[in-house]
Amino acid sequence: MTGLGESTGAFLGLAAPYGEFDPARFCVVSLPYEQTPGGRAGAKEGPAAILNASRTVEFFDEENYKSPARLGIATLEPNLPDLAPDQMAQELQAYGGNIHRAGKRAFYLGGEGWITHGLVRSYLNQYRDLTVLQLDAHPNLRSQYGDQRFGRMTVMNRLQEELPITQVGIRSLSEEEANLTDKGNVSTFFAHDLNNAALKAEVIPQVLEGLSHHVYVSVDLTVFDPALCPATNLPEPGGLQWQTVLDILKAVARDRDIVAMDVVECVPLKGHTVTEYVAARLIYKVMGYLGQFRQWPEIALT
Repeated sequence: MTGLGESTGAFLGLAAPYGEFDPARFCVVSLPYEQTPGGRAGAKEGPAAILNASRTVEFFDEENYKSPARLGIATLEPNLPDLAPDQMAQELQAYGGNIHRAGKRAFYLGGEGWITHGLVRSYLNQYRDLTVLQLDAHPNLRSQYGDQRFGRMTVMNRLQEELPITQVGIRSLSEEEANLTDKGNVSTFFAHDLNNAALKAEVIPQVLEGLSHHVYVSVDLTVFDPALCPATNLPEPGGLQWQTVLDILKAVARDRDIVAMDVVECVPLKGHTVTEYVAARLIYKVMGYLGQFRQWPEIALT
């Protein structure tokens, strides 16, 4: 996985010049990795499903009245080796560094949530003040799951040893994890607080307070209510609504610097494509927010 690896299944189906790597502001990276237990299997099929669903996303964004695609979005599908979780974390740490040095804002498509570990560490090497914003139904703070220390169910336990994590949307956790929430490097905001309209306006500023200037965003699709996103590894009732997640990410894009983002745990269901469409649309919305608040120039046509 040493090269960047250009894709034939482009995000949004973008063609040249907006889908070319060199001029693109953004890149979408397909990482169909799945090796560790935890819920329904099939997350390795998620990236392809999201890329396919993205072809039905409109280029024009109704909020900022522009087409973020004009900033350029390259799609990469690196050749993933079949590695154990700890080795894959090292591989992704090196790969994320390559993407950062290429000057791209990356959106990584999982695959399972373990990919977050190596990717976060790659950006931590670049930004010593880095914090993680984790949008998820589950805190993933177990010290071990079965005989696994490295995996989707333990990823945030491993990372909280290295940097601060703000968790949002949590609503299903073990007793062990409950003893780690809102302690040390972990700040936790439960779904029931954000689903309360009276509290939501107070909670989002509190979320921002826990974030440094440079933020890595990890979106596990279980953060959404399964009525919207049923195709995940561990769907959990009582999740966040679309607009709530957008409100959080828009505030972060406006007041902080999102250096990279991953979207994980899409487990496609036959005949049901809304989850992967939500994932694709979410990525495109965040691209739009970044372009809007930074006033980045569009790719000039020659």
